[in-house]
Amino acid sequence: MGSSGTGSFGDLKGSSESQMCLRSIKDDWLEEVARCDFFKNQGGVPSIMHSVHIHNNIVNGRIVVVSTSTDEIIGLLPSTYSYLLGCMKKGHQYMGTVVYSVNTPIPKVMVNIDAV
Repeated sequence: MGSSGTGSFGDLKGSSESQMCLRSIKDDWLEEVARCDFFKNQGGVPSIMHSVHIHNNIVNGRIVVVSTSTDEIIGLLPSTYSYLLGCMKKGHQYMGTVVYSVNTPIPKVMVNIDAV
């Protein structure tokens, strides 16, 4: 017996492609924060309520979250959100805010991001 899926977004949890693209990202940690430009150039993580957006292009094979005010990369989205690249190619844009951040012992940033 083989799979009955069609290979489209609709196969993922029964959602249509447009529903996937409109899903919010809530309370998710960014990856590689200490290695990104914002941390290096600003000497720390952004404050809570700092405005962010998802960059329209991938950087080094990953989707990145960028500071709206400085245009510096804050961190990488977990790979579970790779489907957003297809959404952005269709014109979707994503903005949000930092909801938690800490410099020590390991720099961490948590974001909420919504489709706009």
